[in-house]
Amino acid sequence: MLRKPKDPDQQPEAVYGARMPGTEALLDALLPADMAAKAEQVGVTKASAPMRRLIPLGVLAGAFIALGSNFSTVVTAGTGLDTGVSRLLGGVV
Repeated sequence: MLRKPKDPDQQPEAVYGARMPGTEALLDALLPADMAAKAEQVGVTKASAPMRRLIPLGVLAGAFIALGSNFSTVVTAGTGLDTGVSRLLGGVV
């Protein structure tokens, strides 16, 4: 989220940790330079994570991909719909 400056000649200022009304989710709306720094920070944190954390996350990622593939196959196989419609439904899943 950007905070409008009081002086029109100033650049907008990024507001960190802005909360969406009625939720607890954290929203990071960053300027491009800040976004690059944040991406670097997240990448370093992930790269330095211990293996006991990375292996279960990798297994879960594979399980979610397999589950999505299974749902897509169920939706597109034998629906009796046109090819385009069944592919659209498979992509939505």
